[in-house]
Amino acid sequence: MPPRRRAPARKPAPVLTRAPVDWHPAARIVSARRTPEELFEGIASADEARDLLTIVTAGRPARFDPADVAVGEGAGWVMAAFLQGGAARFNDQSFGAFYAAREEATAIAETQFHYARFLLAAREDYALIGVRVLLADIAARAIDIRGRARTLPQLYDPDPSHYARSQQWAVAQRATGADGVVYDSVRREGGECIALFRPRLVTRCRAGDRLVYEWDGGSIVAAYSLTPRGGPVKEPDH
Repeated sequence: MPPRRRAPARKPAPVLTRAPVDWHPAARIVSARRTPEELFEGIASADEARDLLTIVTAGRPARFDPADVAVGEGAGWVMAAFLQGGAARFNDQSFGAFYAAREEATAIAETQFHYARFLLAAREDYALIGVRVLLADIAARAIDIRGRARTLPQLYDPDPSHYARSQQWAVAQRATGADGVVYDSVRREGGECIALFRPRLVTRCRAGDRLVYEWDGGSIVAAYSLTPRGGPVKEPDH
């Protein structure tokens, strides 16, 4: 009788910790067409906000725990990320997330990638894309996967069509009560990003600069601020 082959030993799953994230401010970039959920502006009481949420989300899922509703300054912008946003790297359609970067340059690089992908698929020859910078204070304890691109490659896949794996992982992390995920930017070396699952962890979300991305038919060649700075905010690498 031939000897039984031993199944290859499985590598133990990496041990992940929750790290404090205190970014004051973090940067988020949204389309210039995006508007805040105005009904949440100026509401300081969590009880009032939850009552309002019941009305706003009637007939559709809230995509977050109502106990975590945002209140105070800029709550409308925060709630828009959950009520208007779609699926991304660390959330699927069943729940929302507030994505932000530690630095504006990282937020620019992240959003330019997605705009360029869309414009290339649309075969646009030339376009100017208006966006708005949001600045917000973030205080959370997030699952920390910074520096784990080699050990957790499925979470850092650069192709959005492969996000299902990182989304499934995030669903499991959120179920454990995690505040969110802090990770290395995939689009800008040295940058850091966060995906927050709890709106209330974002405070003082306010509008910053308005920017314009210039698309030349093959790439985004520059980001210009509508607040005079003497030139482009960033010249993308080619």
